[in-house]
Amino acid sequence: MKKCANIIKASKMYVSDIVSSLPPEFYYHNLQHTQYVVEGVKIMSDYHVVSPEKREKLILAAWFHDTGFIESYKNHESHSQHIATQFLHNLNCSESDILQVCHLIEATRLPTNPKSLSEKIICDADMRHLAANNYMEINNKLRQEVMSCCHEKFDDETWAFLNLRFLEIHRYYTSYAKEILRPKKEVNIAQIEYTYS
Repeated sequence: MKKCANIIKASKMYVSDIVSSLPPEFYYHNLQHTQYVVEGVKIMSDYHVVSPEKREKLILAAWFHDTGFIESYKNHESHSQHIATQFLHNLNCSESDILQVCHLIEATRLPTNPKSLSEKIICDADMRHLAANNYMEINNKLRQEVMSCCHEKFDDETWAFLNLRFLEIHRYYTSYAKEILRPKKEVNIAQIEYTYS
C-alpha cells in the first residue's frame, strides 16, 4: 500500500468526522470506541510482530469498522465496507488492498469466526472492552444505546443475564488476548454474578 502513513492519517480524519456526526444516542459506538479498537489493533499487532503491510490494513479496518452506523444500525458492517471502499478508492489504493481491509471489517460481524491472525486481532481488539477495568460503565453505555437506537427495554436483571450469556459464550482468539485480556474478562464476569446474585 503506497504512502500508508498519509492514507492512515487521511482515514483517521475522515472517520473521525463521520463517527463524531453520529446521533447523541450512540453512547457506545462512538469515536472513543473506534479509537480504543485502533489502539488495541496496534498493541496486538506489535505483540504478534505483524508485518508493516498487515498492520496498516488492520489499522485502516479498525478506523472504518463502525462507520456504517451512519447509514444503518443493523448490518452496519456492510455499510462500513462500502464507505471504506469509496474513500480508499479515491485515494488510489489498489483493489487488492481495499478488499483486504473490507475482509477485516467483515470479520468483526457477530458471531465472529476469524481464520487468519489479522482477523483474530481485529476481533479481539473490537471486544477488548470486555476486559476493561471500567467494563460495567462501558456496558451501561451500550445498554443505553441499544434501548435508544433499537427501541428495546431491559430491566437490570435481564440485561445482566444477557451480558453474562454473551461473556460466557465469547472467546478471545489471539495469544495476547488469551494471556492479557481473558483473566480480566473473568473478573468482570465474577463482578456481574456477584452484583446480581
